[in-house]
Amino acid sequence: MKMFQKSFQKSMRALLLALSLALALPGALPFSGRTASAEAASGEKTPHKFVLLKGQTLDIDTGSSKTADWSSSKKSVVSVNAEGTVKARKKGKAVVTAVIGKKELTYKITVEAPSLSKKSLSLTVGKSASLDLNGTSQKITWKSSDKKVAAVTEDGRVTAKGAGTATITAVVLKKSFPCEVTVKKASSGTSSGGNNTSSNTGSTPQTGESSGSLDASSLVWRTASGKKFHRTSTCSNMRHPWQVTVQEARSAGLTPCSKCY
Repeated sequence: MKMFQKSFQKSMRALLLALSLALALPGALPFSGRTASAEAASGEKTPHKFVLLKGQTLDIDTGSSKTADWSSSKKSVVSVNAEGTVKARKKGKAVVTAVIGKKELTYKITVEAPSLSKKSLSLTVGKSASLDLNGTSQKITWKSSDKKVAAVTEDGRVTAKGAGTATITAVVLKKSFPCEVTVKKASSGTSSGGNNTSSNTGSTPQTGESSGSLDASSLVWRTASGKKFHRTSTCSNMRHPWQVTVQEARSAGLTPCSKCY
């Protein structure tokens, strides 16, 4: 009986010693956190998707401590270096691949190249104009550096509030696209005869000016659904009109209103 107890005690001491050593040595356990993360990442069936703007970079983390072999399906659109840093080079789509051992990770990259419709804008107090950021499907945030000079709506419509200069900026994916706005005070007597002192709202029609004599930069009124552009904001009982230049109106396929011109 005593011999059995001694043998049992020795076995228990040996087991406790082995367990202590296992806990004391890092990496000795069969599943480390790094290995589990790598397996989870490589086991994903849906490829990662990213949207970048031209010139932006992205550091991709595979979730593995092992070195990956990186490649791009279109180097002219997206390049990738040995560390997994992706650079958006031009508009388009590409697939970036990371090979870790026998496992392959894929990342779908879409590159957009937005451009602002105007980089500078001149308005008189009370006038408005629209800015567009073309070439992106991402959410756009508009902001003004001085709302007392120029205010901007969430859809990019700029209204001149007071004389001075302000910067209207469209922000998408943390990248800024600025437009410098200069606002001047409205001058009186700006009609063709030089004696008209009507306000800038366009509520009183001016005379002696035909649609053909309008300068491309002249401001006219339009609506979202109308097919005509107008000299005044009250013509034809327009709903929610805004101002654009003659060039913008004609580019949108609008023709002059026969009542106004």
